[in-house]
Amino acid sequence: MGLVRRPEVLFLDEPTTGLDPGSRADLWDLVRRVRDEHSTTVVLTTHYLDEADALADRLVVIDHGVVVAEGSPAALKEEYAGSAAATLQDAFLALTGRPATPKESAPLSV
Repeated sequence: MGLVRRPEVLFLDEPTTGLDPGSRADLWDLVRRVRDEHSTTVVLTTHYLDEADALADRLVVIDHGVVVAEGSPAALKEEYAGSAAATLQDAFLALTGRPATPKESAPLSV
């Protein structure tokens, strides 16, 4: 990510998709540095809930195009999964009413 100037707001859309674990960790560190050292607001979209948990101060959960919840990772985990020690995936599944595993985990045909 090349930043020519120090923007007040930085938008990142799925920035770690396809990255290996080392590069992903490096990008997380860079996002934290930009946020902390330059007081930059970072708006990040991701499907990786561990990433959202690690980087976000505040989350907005969107399901089928509708905002269904917002708050800190800890608050969402507490409210929807019953414990701040739960995962965001647990909270998301509880929030959206989706089962943790598909009803039929085996393929119908190969």
